[in-house]
Amino acid sequence: MKEKDKVLQALCDGLGENYKLMEIDLELCIYRNFGNRFEVEVSGVHTAKQNKKATIYLWCMDATGAHGYVIKKVGEVPRNKIGKTVEELYEYSENLISQGYDCYEKVQAYLKELVKKEQIKKVIDETGYQPSAQARMLRTKKACLIGVVVPKINSESISRITAGIEKVLSERNYQMLLAGTDNTPAKEIEYMRLFENYPIDGIILVGTMITAEHRRFLKESKVPVVVIGQHTKYANCIYHDDYGAGEAMGCAVAAKSRKEIAYIGVSREDKAAGAAREDGFREGLKRSGKELIDGYYKVAEFTTESGYEKVLELLNEKHDIDIISCATDTIAAGAIEAIHTYVGSQIPKNVEDTGSRFRYILENTSIQVTGFGDNQLLKAVTGGIPTVHFGYKTSGIRGAELLLDVIERDESIPVEIKLGFRLANIDDPEENIED
Repeated sequence: MKEKDKVLQALCDGLGENYKLMEIDLELCIYRNFGNRFEVEVSGVHTAKQNKKATIYLWCMDATGAHGYVIKKVGEVPRNKIGKTVEELYEYSENLISQGYDCYEKVQAYLKELVKKEQIKKVIDETGYQPSAQARMLRTKKACLIGVVVPKINSESISRITAGIEKVLSERNYQMLLAGTDNTPAKEIEYMRLFENYPIDGIILVGTMITAEHRRFLKESKVPVVVIGQHTKYANCIYHDDYGAGEAMGCAVAAKSRKEIAYIGVSREDKAAGAAREDGFREGLKRSGKELIDGYYKVAEFTTESGYEKVLELLNEKHDIDIISCATDTIAAGAIEAIHTYVGSQIPKNVEDTGSRFRYILENTSIQVTGFGDNQLLKAVTGGIPTVHFGYKTSGIRGAELLLDVIERDESIPVEIKLGFRLANIDDPEENIED
C-alpha cells in the first residue's frame, strides 16, 4: 500500500466505524452515509502531507442513491477538525429534515431559494444596506424597506430620481435597497422578482421600457409597484411629457435652423425617451414647416461613446447640417466631441487647461447641438446647450409618496401622473413651459 493510502486509511479509521474510503471522481476520499438521504464526502486529504486541509461536501441523494446535489461545502478544514465538522453537517441535515426538506425533490426547491437569497445578499453587500432595529422590530408587519430598480447608477438623471426617493423614504422611516441593471430590461424583471420574494414592502421601477414580461409581472406582483419614467396602465406610474418636450424642442430648433436638422434618437422600444421624444420632435418640425429628412436620423445607445460614433458617421455622410438634436444630454456630449473630430480644429492649450473644451468647440463651429435632460455637468463645461429640463427629483419624490400611500393607507385607486418640462438655454422659445 502506498504511503499516502496508509495515511488516508489511518485518518479514516481514527474518525470512527461509520467512515470508509471511497473513490469519488477519480480521487480516494473519506465517505460517510448519515442514513437519512444525506452523505458527506471528505476530499483533498489523499496525501502524506499532514498540513493539507480538507474540503467537506454535504450531499442530498435521491431515493435510488444514484443522483444527488451538493447543498453545503466547507473548505479549509484541518485534519483534527474533520470529525467535528462532519457532526455539525449531520445536525444541519437533521435540521433540514425537521423543516420538511426530507426528500431529494424538496431539497432541490430549497436550493433554488438559497440561490435567490444569495443574489439578494449580493445586492445588499454591493449597496451596503444594513437593516435597522426598527425594521427588524416591525418585520412581522412591515419591513420598512423599498426595493428600487434603476437602469444605471452613474447617471445624473437617475441620481436626481433616487435623491427624491431617498428624501421621502428617510422622512417616513423607510430604507432603500438599490439595484442597477446596466440598461438591461431582462435584469429589471430579475431584480423585481428577487425583491418580490424578499421581505420588502414595495418596489419602485425606474423603467427603460415596458415589455410583455414587465406587464405580466406588474399584473401578478405580490407587492405594490410604482413605475417612474414610463407610462403603463398595469401599475401606478409617474412619467414625463416626453412628447410635449420633443414637440417644443422641434419648434425651437426649426425657428433657428437655416440648413438641415439632424436627430440622434434611441431605441423606440423605450416609449418615453425613444418613441415619444422623436414623435414629438417630428411634429414640432412639421408645425414649423420643416421635416426630419431620411438620412438625417440615427439611433444611438444611451452613452457618450455611441453619440460620438453616430454623429461622426452622420457628419461624414451629410455636409449641410446646422443643428443636431439628441435624445439625451449624454448623447449630446458625444455629439460635441464628434463635431470637433470632424472639423479637425486645434484647441488652444489654455482652453484645454481651463476645462472650456466643449464651450470652445461649440463657439467655433457652425453646428449647434441640443439635448434632453438638462445635465448640470454638461452645462458646467458648455455654458448650457439648448435642452429640456425634466423634474427628475420631483418624479422620485412623487413616486415614493405614491408607493408609501398604497402601502400605509391601502389606496388602491390607479394613479397616473404626467409631469411637465421646461425648455432651457433657448432664447424666446415658442413654448417654454408645459404644466
